[in-house]
Amino acid sequence: MGNLAWERKGDDIVFKGDKGSVKVMQTFGPLAASIEKHAFDVNAFIGKMAAGSGFVGANFIATANVAAGSGAWLSGIFAKAYSVGATAPVTGYISAAEFECSISGLQNPPAHACIVLNMVDASTGSASSQNAYIFLRQYGTEARANNFLWIADHSIGTNSGSVLISSTTARTHSHSIKILVGSTPYWIMVTSTSP
Repeated sequence: MGNLAWERKGDDIVFKGDKGSVKVMQTFGPLAASIEKHAFDVNAFIGKMAAGSGFVGANFIATANVAAGSGAWLSGIFAKAYSVGATAPVTGYISAAEFECSISGLQNPPAHACIVLNMVDASTGSASSQNAYIFLRQYGTEARANNFLWIADHSIGTNSGSVLISSTTARTHSHSIKILVGSTPYWIMVTSTSP
């Protein structure tokens, strides 16, 4: 980050460099209407990128000694949103994490996604029976998360292969995607035939 300096702005502590800043908010009171506050901000800027280069705004690494033995779990990052009190604090949604991929300007964007999941498995040991790109865990006593996925802001097309969701006539499945429910494998039937 180059030359680094810090300053206090009200209840905030801001670390500044010539290429970005980090802000930590210690405390804050009730929020005014239409205000968004960030308890922790990382603002990184990079200029022109050379061929083959990459840039990450924030990198989190958790390393455990393989000889340490019998830990319960290890995660590189853990996010949690608490909603407490007699009434809900928001009228919209509550989530532990939110990701946004924003593309603008006169460009021909390459492949892009909000989330990229990389599984790097170079272990020579025995494979677990629960290997997956995503784990779905249910905690608490109510178990209200009874939908696998909620797709918002998308209308349903008709016999269209260029939209996310489309109605179509019956198709014979040509492929399947494996999922694991508990310890039982299931296969979701899919087809490579356009609607």
